[in-house]
Amino acid sequence: PIYPLSVRLPTIQPIPGANVQWIGQQMAMNGLPTSIQAFSVGRSLSWVMQYYRDIWKAKGFGSIIEGKNGEYTTLGYKKDENYFSVQAKEYEGGVEGTLVVSSVPGGFESNKESKFPIMNGSQVVSKLEAMDNGVRSETLTITNTQSADGNARFYRSNLKRNGWIATGFNEPNGFERLLSFQKDKQAAQITIKSNILALPGKTMILINWIK
Repeated sequence: PIYPLSVRLPTIQPIPGANVQWIGQQMAMNGLPTSIQAFSVGRSLSWVMQYYRDIWKAKGFGSIIEGKNGEYTTLGYKKDENYFSVQAKEYEGGVEGTLVVSSVPGGFESNKESKFPIMNGSQVVSKLEAMDNGVRSETLTITNTQSADGNARFYRSNLKRNGWIATGFNEPNGFERLLSFQKDKQAAQITIKSNILALPGKTMILINWIK
């Protein structure tokens, strides 16, 4: 099998004159190769969307999908084994957004499995892998029904048993815990939040694991 982070994806052509920055050129979202560029440009939202409609239609890309993702307007199309999308919103002075290319399920299987310890009964919402200057990282978003304290106890005891050293602990309020750990060249930052309005009865755990 091909390792997702080794895949070189095609790119979306930025608008001439736009300020563009790579968020990640070698990434995988839930096991699917992904690349993301952030951009900003002094144009209107309708101008930006029309620019990509015109350029994609001129290249013969047929079925262009338009929609909304929260406050962002989206434009996308599928070509071969990849999905290309522009997500943009207006701000004072112009438009900002992202240019995203990702493999579609088929060539790669969606995969949220991780070797990082996860409490029983937890659900992995997303797994984002990245390679930056030869350093691999993995970001996990997890939910469960345990308390913030219960989750903090699990990670402190489990990681200690597995040779990790606790390097930081912070308790900003009754519903949030911030933990950090080190093991050789590896590092892990864990943010635990409960009492979230959008997730009643659940706790969210965000793990950033530098490998």
